[in-house]
Amino acid sequence: MVTRPCNPQSEIPKVASEPHNALFQTPGEDIITPMKHMLLAGVLMSGSTGFCASTGGVEANFLGSVSVYTNPLTPPTVAYNVPAGDWAAYYTRQEVADDVTLSGTDLTVASIQFSYYANYAESGGLTFRIYDRNSQGTPGSLLYTSAIDLLSGGGAVTIPFTYDPVNNILPQRFFYSFEFTSAHGNNRAGMFLPNRTADVGYSADIVYEKRGSRWLPIDFRDRSNPGLGLVRDKDKIILYVFSTPLTKIRIRGKSSLSGQWFDMGETTTDAEGFVEFNPISPTLDAAFYQVVTD
Repeated sequence: MVTRPCNPQSEIPKVASEPHNALFQTPGEDIITPMKHMLLAGVLMSGSTGFCASTGGVEANFLGSVSVYTNPLTPPTVAYNVPAGDWAAYYTRQEVADDVTLSGTDLTVASIQFSYYANYAESGGLTFRIYDRNSQGTPGSLLYTSAIDLLSGGGAVTIPFTYDPVNNILPQRFFYSFEFTSAHGNNRAGMFLPNRTADVGYSADIVYEKRGSRWLPIDFRDRSNPGLGLVRDKDKIILYVFSTPLTKIRIRGKSSLSGQWFDMGETTTDAEGFVEFNPISPTLDAAFYQVVTD
């Protein structure tokens, strides 16, 4: 299964923007660029809420960049950048964070850029945050937050900042995070995973997903087998499965770690290797699930 590229429109309108006056104060508007014709191939589940569009190992870095001021008279320089590549996306209704290490010694932020996919529009539907890095190596204290309007089809966002070497200073190493408010039901939204390492600065090959008060690591490197994930819709559990396209699969479950596997039903993946599966009977109470291909 091949992850297919995005083909954005040749002329991309932008929302008028004013730069943010201070990193920790009231922000201005953000530049949002719509991205059309987004094609995602396959899905790979993580935990109980997320999936990404890839069938193999994926470098766990979100598409994005950070520019900093050297001084107020010269153009900003890029201090961190994960370049475009494969147009895979990681979908989740949870807050997810990626670590950022800036290159060089200039830490006055000029702009932050990133891209996302969404199949729906919502005013203020994406919350962007910046955290410092705590002693456990996970997101710590909140430094900045901004609500961003979602565009149907996705968008490329630029958050600009004015030159302010007192208030707009970033840590050398920090986390930025993304949370889609209404990414449930038929609403799908997520950050792009281009399967690239940072070509400026550094980011570890892992992202973190917030579960309650804890940040749990998500590693996409070993994803060669069929994948399975769960989404709870009210009192119903829905299984999302990926495998090779047009493949017959069986879903098995068991009620405990030491229990016996039992068949829950079978289905066939679509042309992109994805299928949504509803258990055939609500009496099949499973705590563990497995995908089997014949």
